[in-house]
Amino acid sequence: DKEVYISVDEWGLNSSTDVTPGKDLNWTERVYPVNQENVYPFGNLIDALIYGMFLISFMNHSSRVKHACRSLLRYTTMTADPNGIALRHTPYYVMQEMAEFGRGVALKNALQSPLTETEHHGKVPAVFSSASYDEAAGTVTIFAVNLSLREDIAFEPEFRGFGELKLEEHLRLFDE
Repeated sequence: DKEVYISVDEWGLNSSTDVTPGKDLNWTERVYPVNQENVYPFGNLIDALIYGMFLISFMNHSSRVKHACRSLLRYTTMTADPNGIALRHTPYYVMQEMAEFGRGVALKNALQSPLTETEHHGKVPAVFSSASYDEAAGTVTIFAVNLSLREDIAFEPEFRGFGELKLEEHLRLFDE
């Protein structure tokens, strides 16, 4: 038997500014003109969620994905305006939180989630998630994306073998 590892090079996303999130959803776009030829979006919630799903997927497959180099030629996480002011795009915050809280070892995910219908992939779990355990800090961190555009989904994690855990902090990224 041989072990095969994967390196994902130049991963990223183009802005989802051409994506319609669905009927009757209040949606906002923020566009920043860099020069006359190029307009770079600051990003929106969809961009951040897709970015987060990439990172969650990498964590869930970390036993095989050993390197994942983000493309700097694709949609970036930061932009500088002509005056040199740094502007953060929505995916920046997802990367920041994953880097800060996604430490230690990836935990096996046995999440049971309701299904949601998608146009391209049929029925998929409505919650996409990963978890990590940082033994040195004594923390378990969960990253989760609700794929339902309109429904809140109850999320009650169950951990086996960790004893009693308590919620320390709950961060969320959302658009009203």
